[in-house]
Amino acid sequence: DVTTVELVDATDPGEHN
Repeated sequence: DVTTVELVDATDPGEHN
């Protein structure tokens, strides 16, 4: 579970976006 603006988009769509 990453919160990197680039990675989170593909790994956890919803945590940051």
